[in-house]
Amino acid sequence: MSGMGLGKGEDWEGVSGIGLGRGSGWAWWLARIDWWSLTLVLTNICSCNISVVDGLERLKSAVSDFEAEADFDFVDPKQLAAVIDRLQGALCKVLDRGRERGDHRLAGLSPASWAARTCGLSRKAAADRLCVGRQLGSLP
Repeated sequence: MSGMGLGKGEDWEGVSGIGLGRGSGWAWWLARIDWWSLTLVLTNICSCNISVVDGLERLKSAVSDFEAEADFDFVDPKQLAAVIDRLQGALCKVLDRGRERGDHRLAGLSPASWAARTCGLSRKAAADRLCVGRQLGSLP
């Protein structure tokens, strides 16, 4: 069997003992997939998810470092509030994207109820963040 699927006249019978013949429908077509392309696509998807997770881990680490090392007597509240506002904006965008994808439908909830449950917010606060996320998405 080549790396690009089954050869002409071959079927799944006897391949790794799985015993799926041509009549098995999806299994036969699955063997026809260009495995190299599939691997490339999956690698790209996984590395995007890993980079997002890595970014969140670095953010959590930076917050932990700040909390451990900052002298709160000398922290500028205006600058701290600006950083927190930027993160709130990012949260609003993330919630709006989840609404656009229909994540709330998977949970059987309204968008505001889904955001409230996901983030531990009141429904009104969640609705406000969804509204801000939608507005931020339309800015240039």
